[in-house]
Amino acid sequence: MFTFARIVAVLAAFFSCSALAGEFTWHGSLEDAGEPAVGQYDFRIQLFSAEQDGIRLSEPLELLGVEVAAGSFSADLELAGGTAERGGWLEVAVRSSGEKAYRALPGRSKLALEATAGACWNLSGNAGVLAGDFLGTTDVAALQFRVGNQRALQIVPASIPNLIGGYSGNLTGSVYGASIAGGGSSGSINQVHGSYGSIGGGQGNRVDASWGTVAGGRHNLAAGPVDSTVSGGSSNHASGQTSAVGGGFDNIASGLLGTIAGGMGNRAGGESSTIGGGNEHVASGLGASVGGGYKNTASGSSSVVAGGADNFATGNWSTVAGGIGNRATVSYSSAAGGNNNLASGNSAHVAGGSNNIASGSHAQVQGGRNNLAGGAYSTVAGGEDNCTGARWSWVGGRQARLISSSVPTSSPCYSATAPASWGEGTFMWAGGDVEPMYGLGYPSNSFVVRASGGTFFYSSPYQGPGVRLAPNAGDWSSLSDRNSKDDIEALDTAAVLDALLQMPVYRWRWKGEDEGNRHIGPMAQDFHAAYGLNGDDDTHLMSVDTNGVALAAIQGLHARLERENAQLRAELAALAERQQQLLARLDAMDTAQYAARRVALQATAQASTVPAALAGVQ
Repeated sequence: MFTFARIVAVLAAFFSCSALAGEFTWHGSLEDAGEPAVGQYDFRIQLFSAEQDGIRLSEPLELLGVEVAAGSFSADLELAGGTAERGGWLEVAVRSSGEKAYRALPGRSKLALEATAGACWNLSGNAGVLAGDFLGTTDVAALQFRVGNQRALQIVPASIPNLIGGYSGNLTGSVYGASIAGGGSSGSINQVHGSYGSIGGGQGNRVDASWGTVAGGRHNLAAGPVDSTVSGGSSNHASGQTSAVGGGFDNIASGLLGTIAGGMGNRAGGESSTIGGGNEHVASGLGASVGGGYKNTASGSSSVVAGGADNFATGNWSTVAGGIGNRATVSYSSAAGGNNNLASGNSAHVAGGSNNIASGSHAQVQGGRNNLAGGAYSTVAGGEDNCTGARWSWVGGRQARLISSSVPTSSPCYSATAPASWGEGTFMWAGGDVEPMYGLGYPSNSFVVRASGGTFFYSSPYQGPGVRLAPNAGDWSSLSDRNSKDDIEALDTAAVLDALLQMPVYRWRWKGEDEGNRHIGPMAQDFHAAYGLNGDDDTHLMSVDTNGVALAAIQGLHARLERENAQLRAELAALAERQQQLLARLDAMDTAQYAARRVALQATAQASTVPAALAGVQ
């Protein structure tokens, strides 16, 4: 008599069968005459919905020549219609090898699906999937998928499972919610040791930060407490909290919220610091930024180096826009570009050029070469070898040097004996002469210009009216070309003279001028009332007008004197004529009187013995 101690249907291998096809491996135990059966047996099985009666769920299926050893056997079988996964009862008949008739086993056996089996997924798709159906495991063993007998995907149990793809050596530590999409190799595995960390691919990448990410590349690290990211590249580290490296090589973003977009050998160590790209930059200040270039450093808080090479923004809120070898070392200082420029004063600025220094507070150098703005609020407009140490001063041109004791001793503008106030507020410009122009002892707020080729000032847009100081001249000349004038009229010079004679002239001094100073001249109101010159302006005098009035008055005076002199000359001529007439009459009278006297003397002489010569007769 045949009996079955246990009949179990088991899936041969996960995903090796189709749920609709109903392919299984059937494991069972068979006894023959109370002893474990040995040898080959034929089985005929049929599946029903109940232990007795019920609905027939499958057609009869024969399994021939099944090998039974020590009472146990296994056989592959297929129950059409996808009925096995719904469970049921097996009705079994058996015969030994060589027998013709099957002998039914008493009762039906419960079909048991072991947990390692489960239903299979149809490769052409499934229908009728019920809520709660799933693919996976129900124990704590990791679920693996293989390709070419190599592990390609592993789902590791945790409170939130970890997903590990790629190389079989890739791993996640004692974390949860971690994922490795792929990549890795022997000796360069990808590994995640932070919960919710993820690696997209690549080789030798590691995530230690919770919620950290390495998207790809090789030998990259997302460390720090949380939220650090490396997008790609090689040997990049995002070790600051919420830091990020976009790519490149050997970049380290170690500051909180630090960012490096790419490049090579860059270091963003300051909180909220940023490096846009380039090579070997350092952004170590709070909120510091380096845009690109080569070997730039932004170490001051909120400092910026936009680009260039070997530039330093070390002052808080300092800026270097570009160039090479430029430095902004004090708060709010800036260097826009150029070569080897230094802005070392608070809020000082160098716009460009080379070897320029703005060391005074709020001082600036606009460009040029070898210029120094050492005074507070001073300006060097550009040019070459200019310097000033005076506050509020302005210099430009070539070798304009406003002497001061407040500049470095190496500066050509330095003098230990110079008063601190020398040249304050002074404007000083020097042309391109070889000899330096030294500002020695100029009073504050002076306007000093050296233009050896002459100086011109124009008061119209057409370079017409104006003044000129010729080379080596000591006085200004004004344009007086007849071709530049309109409405030319002859003057009544006598009227000009009369008006001038009526105009009061005073001795006076300017308000605010030193007490000892005095000037002589008319008031503009009187001058304007007398001549109506200079438009409606009755508060200013122009030398062209005062000079013109003086010349006209001289002419008027000359004409008047000429008239008076002519009259006097006529009167003198008449007097001279009368004088000649009188003289002639006198001469005639003298002649007659002389003759009479001579006769009388001669007569007297003859009457005496006195010689005539002694008597006065000649």
